[in-house]
Amino acid sequence: MLALLVWTMACIRMAWRYPRRVTEAANASRRDELVDGFARAQSDAGRIAAVNDALADVEHDLDAASRWPVTAGWLALNGWLMAVLGGLLWVREPVVLVSLPIGLAAVVGTQLARRRGRRLAHACRRSVDRTVTEVAGPLVHREVEMPVRRQRGRRRRGR
Repeated sequence: MLALLVWTMACIRMAWRYPRRVTEAANASRRDELVDGFARAQSDAGRIAAVNDALADVEHDLDAASRWPVTAGWLALNGWLMAVLGGLLWVREPVVLVSLPIGLAAVVGTQLARRRGRRLAHACRRSVDRTVTEVAGPLVHREVEMPVRRQRGRRRRGR
């Protein structure tokens, strides 16, 4: 039973790393990076590229750990099922009743972490969007023409 409790706590701790990671992604240094990259760029295309680069970094950081709560929930649920089956096979006592609150706490704890992380990520995205609008101004809505790679003509073999 102690092993199940330790396993559950480890899964919950793993799940709560996601909101912490989102909070780290939303720190003030991201805004400074965006402003510095925008100021250093020489042309409008360079400024847009700097903004896109900063946005890609933020999005990567927000999505990097988004699966952790789900994975932790499945690990906790599987650990609970193994403990219940092991208890029924070897001990032959109703461990299900004793371990049910532990398994339920694990699933609820991981889902709360997932919900909290999603809310924080949504707030971070809105904050970054406001920052981009403040910094880039009219460039935000400007169409960017991406360079098209020159295609070579097909060469026929044998001629």
